[in-house]
Amino acid sequence: MTQTECQQLADYWDIGSIQSIDIPETGTINTIRILTTDTGKFVLRVYQHHIRQRIETEHRVVAWVAEKGIPAVVPIRTRDGKDFVEDKGQFVTLLPFVSGKQISRDQLQTADIDVMGRFLGRLHRVLQAFPTEDMSRVWIKIEPTGTLAGIDRLEGVVRAI
Repeated sequence: MTQTECQQLADYWDIGSIQSIDIPETGTINTIRILTTDTGKFVLRVYQHHIRQRIETEHRVVAWVAEKGIPAVVPIRTRDGKDFVEDKGQFVTLLPFVSGKQISRDQLQTADIDVMGRFLGRLHRVLQAFPTEDMSRVWIKIEPTGTLAGIDRLEGVVRAI
């Protein structure tokens, strides 16, 4: 994604001109760009899936848990008050940049795992009360032959390592 394309997307939000763009070292599901603008640092996410309902549900859950005191990164509203936009058939959202670090499995300490477990329990307790009655289910259709072929290819790659 070029700087011009990023700026065109960023213009849905009131964040000024892009000064620099970074590509994170991790993450494979969505297209992510870290934007530094003249007003701050932001994360531009272009969703790989094209199901509006999934994004709306994700954003509702994030807003719900944040409202209940769980640390969550809530999308920034566009100039029009939306939390994501559709541009050229792709869904895009903007998030505030939150610094932190990822700890690799071999560096995890018992205390880290303990904190993670307690936090996961807290998150589950909050989500237990999340209202789902007005949500329709999103069914994922799995094609068994293709899935099994993909697993076979993956096993081959793992064995070759």
